[in-house]
Amino acid sequence: MDSFKKNPIIEFLDSTLRAYPDSGLRDIYKILYQAFHGAEHYASSSDEARMWLDREWEALIIPEVRSSPELLEPVFIGTITPELYRLNLAPAKRLEIDKEKILDEFVRTASEFPKNYPTDDENLHEGFKKVWDDIGEAVTSGILEFDSEEYRELTHIIEQNEWPALQHSEKYRLIYKPHYRLVMNPKFTGQV
Repeated sequence: MDSFKKNPIIEFLDSTLRAYPDSGLRDIYKILYQAFHGAEHYASSSDEARMWLDREWEALIIPEVRSSPELLEPVFIGTITPELYRLNLAPAKRLEIDKEKILDEFVRTASEFPKNYPTDDENLHEGFKKVWDDIGEAVTSGILEFDSEEYRELTHIIEQNEWPALQHSEKYRLIYKPHYRLVMNPKFTGQV
């Protein structure tokens, strides 16, 4: 049991839950999905990604967003997944980071992740499924304090739908008002 607590996945989730304590299992699934799959499912074209970012950027009212999100949040698990970050749009807008640079890095990330990583897409996906099973064990044993029945129901839905990307839970969206893009290279912000 102690070795399971030192598992890098559990440490990653502990860090996530400290930052976002009202996360539900759906939100845990989402961040793990992002860590293993990146942003490819978000950007089917550069034009679509631009329209989506423009709309979100313009609608973003700084005082309404979570008061202190970090500009960059790691969304990678040690050497298990490729290096990836959530770039939060509210602090990016406050810091006047060029929206075009954000778009360029997001599109690059969506098209290149996880290329040049020492494993392939299929192995990352299988790793993701294994980690989700490990989450179930942690829930069942009480290491992660989520409802076991909720885990089983969500797992049934995602298996039936062939492990899709999911949106954040409604509760998460209401509390944290997430506005971010996944990026591989945080250095373009000039803040790293």
